[in-house]
Amino acid sequence: MKAMISTFCLVLFSLGILWAQENIVLDDFESGTVGFTTEVHVNPASSFDIAVVDNPVKAGINLSNKVWEWKRHNTGDNQNWAGFWASLKNEVPEGYSRIEVKYLRKNATSQLRIKCEGTVTKEFNAVAPASKTNEWETMVFDLTANGIKNIKVLALFPDYYTPIDPAAVVYIDDIKVIYEKIVLPIISSLTLFSNSTSDRFHDQSWVNKTAPSTVVAVHWDPASAEPGDKLPCVTTPVKAGANALKLQWKSVEGGAWMALVAAVGWTSFDLTKMKELKFWVNSPVALAKTTLPKFFFESHSGTPNKTGKLLLGSYVTADLAANTWTEVIIPLADLWAADATFTAKNVVKGIFFEQNSADNVEHILYLDEFKFNNTNIVVDDFESGTVSFTTEIHGNPPAHFDYAVVDNPYKTGINTSNKVWEWKRYDAGTENKTWAGFWAVLKNEVPSGYHRIEVKFLRKNATSQLRIKCEGAITKEFNAITPASKTNVWETMVFDLTANGIKNIKVLAMFPDYYEPIDVAAISYIDDITVIFDETVVPPPPPTSLTLFDNSASDRFHDQSWVNQTAPSTVVTEHWEAAGRTDGDKLPVVTTPVKAGTNALKLQWKSTDTGGWMALVASVGWKAFDLTTMKQLKFWVYSPVVLAKTALPKFFFESHSGNPNKSGKLPLANYLPNGLVANTWTEVSVPLADVWAADATFVAKDVVKGVFFEQNTADNVSHTLYLDEFTFTSSPTGLDIRIEDKNINAYYTHGEIHISNYSGYVRVFDLVGRNVAEGAAFDGKLSVNLTKGIYIVNTNLGNTKIVLQ
Repeated sequence: MKAMISTFCLVLFSLGILWAQENIVLDDFESGTVGFTTEVHVNPASSFDIAVVDNPVKAGINLSNKVWEWKRHNTGDNQNWAGFWASLKNEVPEGYSRIEVKYLRKNATSQLRIKCEGTVTKEFNAVAPASKTNEWETMVFDLTANGIKNIKVLALFPDYYTPIDPAAVVYIDDIKVIYEKIVLPIISSLTLFSNSTSDRFHDQSWVNKTAPSTVVAVHWDPASAEPGDKLPCVTTPVKAGANALKLQWKSVEGGAWMALVAAVGWTSFDLTKMKELKFWVNSPVALAKTTLPKFFFESHSGTPNKTGKLLLGSYVTADLAANTWTEVIIPLADLWAADATFTAKNVVKGIFFEQNSADNVEHILYLDEFKFNNTNIVVDDFESGTVSFTTEIHGNPPAHFDYAVVDNPYKTGINTSNKVWEWKRYDAGTENKTWAGFWAVLKNEVPSGYHRIEVKFLRKNATSQLRIKCEGAITKEFNAITPASKTNVWETMVFDLTANGIKNIKVLAMFPDYYEPIDVAAISYIDDITVIFDETVVPPPPPTSLTLFDNSASDRFHDQSWVNQTAPSTVVTEHWEAAGRTDGDKLPVVTTPVKAGTNALKLQWKSTDTGGWMALVASVGWKAFDLTTMKQLKFWVYSPVVLAKTALPKFFFESHSGNPNKSGKLPLANYLPNGLVANTWTEVSVPLADVWAADATFVAKDVVKGVFFEQNTADNVSHTLYLDEFTFTSSPTGLDIRIEDKNINAYYTHGEIHISNYSGYVRVFDLVGRNVAEGAAFDGKLSVNLTKGIYIVNTNLGNTKIVLQ
């Protein structure tokens, strides 16, 4: 019997959960009475006659029998806000997205407005106004957009229009609260105040003062002789936009004052994921920071509904200079710590300024641009019980993991949240992969400028590791800075976006059990995926050089290369898995000859009519190179035989993203005009300006992936080039050097450049800008072989020109 009762209770509990996720019909009036409340409070009391009556227009969207009739009385003191309020018999819980009401008006002017009271209290209009007469239509009220959470009290204003029609008759039916799963976008900032709708006063402010202290305030009605309670607005000075607030006060012993700044529409702010409040202040005279007021937050509800109080002077670094806008930055953690009992962070109404130092002196502060900022982005915390950062999780391979949002199995330490993301590995036999996991297109792209991703991670075994992949302007997968080290304990995995060159993120992938040998029973949990903006991270100065290739991680093949060939043209390749395979797409690596280091690349090709080939050289780790400050590409080539310049391939750059993502193509012969002698390393210097000019539509210079070599002359002969030491450098080419005579006397004779009275580094450029030679000159001599032409000689003392005839 106990088991049966328990089962029955479980069913009822499950049905309750299901009901909570479905629409709520507050009332359809078919009972002939008002059923959603025990009492309807008409307000003002005699402004309407109300009754449940037969449906007068039983057509269109409403064929029901009974509806709620509202007939306006002409009281002589008619108010457009007349209507009713009622405490609901059953509170509407948090999580519902909108209210829908069937509405019919007999005239062409009446409008329906509502007010919801709960954690947040707010009145607002329908998404679209009523537009029909003597015809039913559905009025939609957006709870989500208006920050409404739960609803305890509902009010309706059935004839909200001016001028008032004293004979207005309207009908209401089918009041429904709609559940629709809405995943709110990632919000990085919330604006409390930027501009008032009036240049005279800010309606969403409130001033309270106790004599003898004073605050200048205005009345919302310019014709009123009553004292006002609104902050004035000014059109100058302003930090931005059309107007700013004016706070003019005098603090006196025995008196007090306070002034609230809230948002247009009395918006409720959820600050649970915000980190700071920023705003700007301006004083018309120099103002000591000790004279600045106190401040605190007030929420729409909560006990307490006010934070602790802090001194504004603590958040300016110095006294205010006259007529100067100064930014104030307040970490929200300071406000939460000021009173630990304040927990209503999700329904903050605004900021109060309050009397501080009673100096009996009048002061003025102009206030503008109040904004809450989330310096971090919480991609998902799974507290909704679902995965909300994407519309679809793509398991990859598809059947290697079971995943679900579950209760936190270890609600201790750094993670006491309720819900987490569980990943259980399937045993796929011989198909088990360390890289099994998922990829997902983010609903909200992470913009560039963030520094790292932090993920809470718990593994049930002692081996699983978490690895991620980011796709955007740059696509790259990488490990955490420090590997996971705990078992059955939550730890924070940190992934360095800056060090890995990640800019924006459109697609995120994770590999929750990236370890070999694979544990076929691995279970791991993921929570609180957060993208961090760290103001302490100082961008490094632009580098003077960037290495594309110096050594491969393997002496057999270069993993960060790619070869594509179309027969009958050929390129010799290696396969990453094993030597001797003919289906490889990697460039071979040799240990001799090398220009420097342990190995070099081997490019062996045969170019044939109707065929084609191309070969990419990228960097270890598939880095993205920002070449916006670079001037040239340098690398070294070596041929085992004499090689004519006409046999050399073309080349171009490819970027990780962009449209186009490839530069224009250039002949390598342009930079080796004499071809190659046998068994000699020769440096190639390519001005990047040449590459950019080859296709002016190519602008993705900040995410360059590597250099492609490509078929040029189809001579049907096998050629070999060894390639080494690819470097981008910001050193100027000859085209960037200003030729100035600084009493440098240089001439060329018998294979040497002679520079009078000089010892130091020398670079020699031709008029195209190619670096044809460089090295240290001792006693004014630099050995170099030059042909006829004009050359620019660059030294530490200046530049000069030499002509060889």
